[in-house]
Amino acid sequence: ISEALKDGNIVGQSSPSENVLPDFHELVTVLFESKDKTHRNATKLTSSWVPMYEDFSPRGQGATLRLGLMCLLGDLYGGGDDAVEVYVSAICSTILPFKSHRGAALGREFVDLLDECSICLAGCLATSRFARVRIVSSSEKFTLEDISNLAISANSSKARRHLAKTLGLLYEDKKIWGQ
Repeated sequence: ISEALKDGNIVGQSSPSENVLPDFHELVTVLFESKDKTHRNATKLTSSWVPMYEDFSPRGQGATLRLGLMCLLGDLYGGGDDAVEVYVSAICSTILPFKSHRGAALGREFVDLLDECSICLAGCLATSRFARVRIVSSSEKFTLEDISNLAISANSSKARRHLAKTLGLLYEDKKIWGQ
């Protein structure tokens, strides 16, 4: 992605000042929304098959999350809360396995993925009150306690720093706590 952004001629861009990022809602729809698995497997054999986020390598998942954050920040008034919910859910499902790796050695690409997840989660929560409410009131498997534990025990200092920022963003928003 960074190489494509440096290139300056993405998606038929005619001038360097044009916005080259896709619409956030469209990006989430294409890459993150889970499709029917049988439909995906059937179309996998045809030329119209498009890989989904879960199909990507850890490095590809990290780049996709970062692109999603860039699109969210570039399109703050477009889309809707449903796209933010899908994006936050993708981040949480990606970061979820890391809660069981306390102190375990991880490969470089998995540490980078953890970094990207924590950066994107903090960025998303900083810009979206809906995302903060979703994290606090969600019954997902990735809880506030998990964020807290990872902020202390993650293998990466960058991830710890951004997860601590995430906690700060959640605790500072008094309205989501009913006050």
